[in-house]
Amino acid sequence: MAGVLYRSELLCFIQNNSSSIPTDSLTSVICEFYTQEEIVEAKEALFAVASTTSIEADLLPKHRIRRVDGPNRLLADAKDIMELWGALDAAQADLPTFVAASLKRIPPTSFSSADAGVLSVNMLEMKAQLKELAGEQKRLADAVATAMGKLKSTIIYSASAMEFPPLTANAPTQLPTDTQSSDNGSNTPSPGTWSNMAMNLAASGGVTVPPSRETTDAGRRIVLRGSNTVASKHKLKIVPRRLTAFVGRLHIDTTEEDLTDFLRTAGIVNPKCKKLDPKGRTFSTSAFMVSCDDCCREIFYNEDTWPSGCELRDWVFYNKRP
Repeated sequence: MAGVLYRSELLCFIQNNSSSIPTDSLTSVICEFYTQEEIVEAKEALFAVASTTSIEADLLPKHRIRRVDGPNRLLADAKDIMELWGALDAAQADLPTFVAASLKRIPPTSFSSADAGVLSVNMLEMKAQLKELAGEQKRLADAVATAMGKLKSTIIYSASAMEFPPLTANAPTQLPTDTQSSDNGSNTPSPGTWSNMAMNLAASGGVTVPPSRETTDAGRRIVLRGSNTVASKHKLKIVPRRLTAFVGRLHIDTTEEDLTDFLRTAGIVNPKCKKLDPKGRTFSTSAFMVSCDDCCREIFYNEDTWPSGCELRDWVFYNKRP
């Protein structure tokens, strides 16, 4: 029957797409595109062709004739066609070539299971490429962060090691020029500094230079603590500054009394603890403002004094704006 032509748009559609489109998808397209009459006609034709083959009737689906019209019958007949077609295809039956007289009665098949498979492979390849790209981006970001950290450390070190000449009263009165002549007659940058320029401007009355402050070798202001014990004979009384720190990461149920008793037991003199109010926010831990006498500095800043896991930082005081 290979040379026999049989007109049926529905069976022509199945014959040309059954190998590339899943059976459920073909059944759905048949029910949505073809009418009840076309489906019944194609079903009768396919069972008639099946009866002419050499395949035993017991190996083929039973020919069910349905009388009640409706969407359920439409779907059932379409499934009967696909079931019989699958049986004939499995038995490699010699079927005629089904043709279509009207191409308008052939549903479009712009997307098939083969297309879905290709799309799935492309999506997997794209996903792998995106994963590799994300890894490269992370490595690049880490390299940039490392380089920026090294550059920042270098800048800070260079700035701390930089030395400027002090402002003195015998500074030259002539402003430094941008260039000066060298021995060979070429112009080279002037060694003039900003400190010399400021001093020259001060000498000419342009600016006022404040008196210099005594500093340490690192350039910071000197802070001294008096040690003269004879001062008490002159009726001078000293009020030592209390040590004040922020203490956090304590249990939420910790009270001021609990922390005060703990510090007294540790040997800290005159401890004062104030539990901090989160002001509308909710935390799972509690924090305190803790202070004590300066004589307990070594105990106060000893890690063994505090419970394991808690945090202690110096309290920073800010001037209140008027």
